[in-house]
Amino acid sequence: MKRLLIVLACVGLLTSLGLSHMIAAPTEKILVCHIDEIEYVDTGEVDPITGEPIFDPVVASAHVISVSENSRLAHTGHGDVVVSDDPDNTLVKGDDCTTLEGLDPFLKAESEAEED
Repeated sequence: MKRLLIVLACVGLLTSLGLSHMIAAPTEKILVCHIDEIEYVDTGEVDPITGEPIFDPVVASAHVISVSENSRLAHTGHGDVVVSDDPDNTLVKGDDCTTLEGLDPFLKAESEAEED
């Protein structure tokens, strides 16, 4: 009997932990212009130390996705732009947003380099 009570207490504790996370987490969705690919273009400049050409990242493709509000910082941290904050926004999920102002291909390049 004592073992059954301990098992039930553990199950109750685990269940309450799971429910508390679901209740505390915002369920609101936001629209984000997500950078899919970057490409590198020659700047025409040369690195004075190595003598090699300098290439800068540019956004090659991006599209609108719907994500949880919880992931806002992760997306903006690697160069994406939250489009649902803009009251004039006409973009919807799936739209191409490659030319949207504010996309930061340098942050995207940095985040990809950190993954390697």
